[in-house]
Amino acid sequence: MIRFVRAEIDGVARVGRVDGESVDFLDHDDPLAAIRGEGAVTSTVPLDELALLAPIEAPEIWCAGVTYERSRDARLEEAKTDARDVYALVYDADRPELFMKDASMRRTVGPGGSIRVRSDSSWMVPEPELGLVFGERGEPVAVTIGNDVSSRDIEGANPLYIPQAKIFAGACAIGPALAVPDDWAERDPKRPLRLWWLTDGNFVGFRVVRIPGAAVKEFEPLAAKVEVKNLKLVKTGKRPDFLDRISGEIAYSGEVPLDEVEVTVFFLDEDGKPMMKDPKDKPAFSIVYPVLSNSWHEGGIRKPLEKGGTRAFELDVPHPFLETGPLDLDKVGAKVSYVHPSK
Repeated sequence: MIRFVRAEIDGVARVGRVDGESVDFLDHDDPLAAIRGEGAVTSTVPLDELALLAPIEAPEIWCAGVTYERSRDARLEEAKTDARDVYALVYDADRPELFMKDASMRRTVGPGGSIRVRSDSSWMVPEPELGLVFGERGEPVAVTIGNDVSSRDIEGANPLYIPQAKIFAGACAIGPALAVPDDWAERDPKRPLRLWWLTDGNFVGFRVVRIPGAAVKEFEPLAAKVEVKNLKLVKTGKRPDFLDRISGEIAYSGEVPLDEVEVTVFFLDEDGKPMMKDPKDKPAFSIVYPVLSNSWHEGGIRKPLEKGGTRAFELDVPHPFLETGPLDLDKVGAKVSYVHPSK
């Protein structure tokens, strides 16, 4: 499970990836972009030296109520009016109880922050919650921990008092991290059947994970009909990341349309063999999807690849390194590492 946290680095808020007992901070403060793998590592700080911020500046925080049978029974017992039946009704209804806990982080604190209680309440309780983090298009991208601080006696007096029982200064806390479960890529049809992200450190490549169920033998005959050509090293990477920009093109001669094509691009060693890892045991390759029908990106990438079709691509590949510096390599190669036929 990948975890992301936020903290101030040299007086500026930054998001970072947790790596064991340390955090690799990126060159921006956009947790959603970090989850997508965007950003370069600028510093590494021990986790125990950090004063963590809320893991995301959420524009809105919504809560769902009466989500467990135990919660329903407790509300029925605590309710002081004949309106208690609303809790039983909402528990069995298709439409859930939802209420806005906060907007623009005005009532929310992060890790170590102070929550508050109402002076007119005699029964204040913390309510630990599993928080879902949604991306810009409404898709779940991560989870976090939340605290829905509540007044049980005010809510129990009348269900219409729920806003007073739930929404007040310091009534919400989130954090300490955003976590991306390992199996979410398998369940999310909007993502490719393989997943990549930046690993730790500056001079690194991408970790590639084959999702279970993507059978290799099934795609090999179709992959053989896809030719990768016109590979060019168009831009040499600079410090601190040394990511070289490479362009290329694929051409398809098969009969079956393809809605996903994955290409792995790598450097070639002095003998012309693929160098997937450099002498420092760091990845020296990257992957690109010239065809991906479920992509969130607009444009031609969503269109299936038909017979006779071509598709250009461009991507960054981490340059191989020795202990003394970058290897003097400028030849690159590529292979089609996965395809998926259109249904």
